[in-house]
Amino acid sequence: MWATLPAFITGYKNLSLAVKSGFNFHAMVSASKGAIEGLSVSLAAELAPKIRVNCIAPSLTDTPLAESLLNNEAKREANAQRNPLKRIGNANDIAEMAGFLISGKSGWITVQVFHVDGGISTLKIRHNYGKFAIFVINKPKVFKL
Repeated sequence: MWATLPAFITGYKNLSLAVKSGFNFHAMVSASKGAIEGLSVSLAAELAPKIRVNCIAPSLTDTPLAESLLNNEAKREANAQRNPLKRIGNANDIAEMAGFLISGKSGWITVQVFHVDGGISTLKIRHNYGKFAIFVINKPKVFKL
């Protein structure tokens, strides 16, 4: 693990809203991304004060990984409309945050998860669909077995 530490620290990790909110059919994704967040916190504790460790948690981003979710104009528009900023993130959005975090301007920042997601992980937005209004509430659901 220590051989890959510089790549881990200078790269970004794609943590998702699924970690915080819980979505059906996302168990493996949430577990993996939640583990990265926990690892980041532990590494920050172990490596401070010499090395700062932060995570970037983008939402849906226009990259090859999201191609199946954005492969036509209807899907692109539907996904953009779900976001408070009404657009899909792009690689430059994430790169700008990474650039800031590795710069000297972020010298007092460590052990943070930055949700570069247009606000979708925090804001609860009302969506109007014709005669219906749907409120998006990002809370995990608890089911009785």
